[in-house]
Amino acid sequence: MADDVGLKPDTSLNPPLVDPEAQRVRRLLRALVRRRELVSVVTKLLKGEAVQFHELQSELSQFTAPPVRHWRRQELTCWALRHVEIDEPARTEATRWLCYLEDGTRDADLGDRLINAFSRTGIGVGGLLAAFILAPIGGADFNLEFDAFFSILLIVLSVYLPICSFRADTEHCRSVRVAAIKTLGRLAHPNALASVCRAALSRNSRVASASSEALWPILRSIRTEHYGLLGSQVVPNLCSLLRPASEQEVFLLLDALEKIGDGRAVEPVEAVAARSLSPELVERANNLLPILRARRARETAQRTLLRASSDPAPAEDGLLRAAGSGSADEGQLLRSADR
Repeated sequence: MADDVGLKPDTSLNPPLVDPEAQRVRRLLRALVRRRELVSVVTKLLKGEAVQFHELQSELSQFTAPPVRHWRRQELTCWALRHVEIDEPARTEATRWLCYLEDGTRDADLGDRLINAFSRTGIGVGGLLAAFILAPIGGADFNLEFDAFFSILLIVLSVYLPICSFRADTEHCRSVRVAAIKTLGRLAHPNALASVCRAALSRNSRVASASSEALWPILRSIRTEHYGLLGSQVVPNLCSLLRPASEQEVFLLLDALEKIGDGRAVEPVEAVAARSLSPELVERANNLLPILRARRARETAQRTLLRASSDPAPAEDGLLRAAGSGSADEGQLLRSADR
């Protein structure tokens, strides 16, 4: 998918009442009325109009902002990137920003979510306390039953409000992550492989499902020239995906390992050849093994050469024995001239 003609916009949106994604986009738009440029771009896309990448480019910088506070804007931008017209340089730039967003959202600061939770709790509880204190000034007369009910309400809010707030922020971060992964799958740039592979191993079902769908078009974009360029954990993560994958998916994973796999893939591919019930899959794995073993031998040889070339130099304070001398006293030995 590395052609120069670029990606055409995906205008296959269903009618608004049928497409849940379009309904969600409209709900997010209503909360972002002040972001006029983004709202204008998304509105045009919802109408089926063509939008160029440069109209959305200024929004990419906000991918560095904390998702807890900017999740609506980030999710809308990810959605818009899936539908704009984009050429190869823009696809590379967008992929870089999306990988940054996905990685940052995955490692979203726990402190931000906790601060948000306790801030909301403080505002809610503080408002109730203020109302309780000021009500008698307005002539309200509270009895003991109401006082007890109010105390219980404060306790319940103090416990459940931070929990609900924390869970809501976590879900918002997860929604941003899923949106970024879907867009990475749409752009299908090889540089996205490391982020999407890592996300495919997530314990969260939403993230793992979105990553599995996004992974296959990215794998089809891999070429042999990407060997060694896509991150040190790409090969182990691809190997980890071999076991739960379907037969067709295993073929795609083996094709990718043929292009970018290293010696660490030998044992996982041997396991595929040993346990698979498909003769075609066994043959494919057996054909791949000599390539991987040759790469492992080459990597081992390179490491051996590196160790041999990094022998420690003689100690600076070492004494040098004069040439042709037999046993000599230490006082007759020569010190290094480099001192």
